[in-house]
Amino acid sequence: MAEPGSGRRHATQRRPRAAVRIGLTALALGVVIVAAGLAFSMLARRPAPVPGTVITLPAGEADYLAGLKALASGDTTQATALLTSAAGSGSAAAKAKLAELAKPVSRGSTVTTDTYTRAVADIGTLLPTAASGYRLAQVETSTASAIVSAEPSDRTVRLTIRRVEISVFDMRTVSGATKWVAGLSKAFPKDAGGVRVADLAGRFGTDGSHLACVSFSRGRFSFEVVVTVVRGAAAAQKTAAVKLAEQVAATHISQ
Repeated sequence: MAEPGSGRRHATQRRPRAAVRIGLTALALGVVIVAAGLAFSMLARRPAPVPGTVITLPAGEADYLAGLKALASGDTTQATALLTSAAGSGSAAAKAKLAELAKPVSRGSTVTTDTYTRAVADIGTLLPTAASGYRLAQVETSTASAIVSAEPSDRTVRLTIRRVEISVFDMRTVSGATKWVAGLSKAFPKDAGGVRVADLAGRFGTDGSHLACVSFSRGRFSFEVVVTVVRGAAAAQKTAAVKLAEQVAATHISQ
């Protein structure tokens, strides 16, 4: 038989133990809350990344400014090439300046509007009818392009060059033609670089195997000369490709 008051003693002993457990639980919870608060505070104080301070000119701005300088010096050929490049890069100011230069001038002036800024009835007429050292086939035309194939007439040349294709495309705008030329590196990514084609600036590239290409534009028209090489590196025919491109009348500003 339990002694009187034993139940009260057991209850009294359990109360401190429960209190201790509750206290420990509260202490642990408090530590978690404090740690979370510190972590959040540290993240909030973390400095934001400092943006770069490199200043770059808008697309085409350098060529546009150089074009204005060339225009002021009287070098209209260089100015047109630079402004065309700037327009192709997206410079609205360069596009406006090119449009201004293309406007008809008052009677009595010696400057004439570049006919290559207007559409032509037969785009095939923009391709050469003869090329020194080559036999040209018949020109094939479509609504907005034309192409003529040719083979070397010299037997020695035929040992390295099988044939060439000279093409013209109506891109409708000066900027469209310029962008088309700039895109040459996508089709002919090897040995890429700028070249001078008579009075115009152009681009050269190869497919790294047997095709070499020269591309240039004048006004709304873009031109391309592709040389198929049968012996040796395609890049070795750069000079030949440029000379063929110079057979196109558009490469001579006076024409």
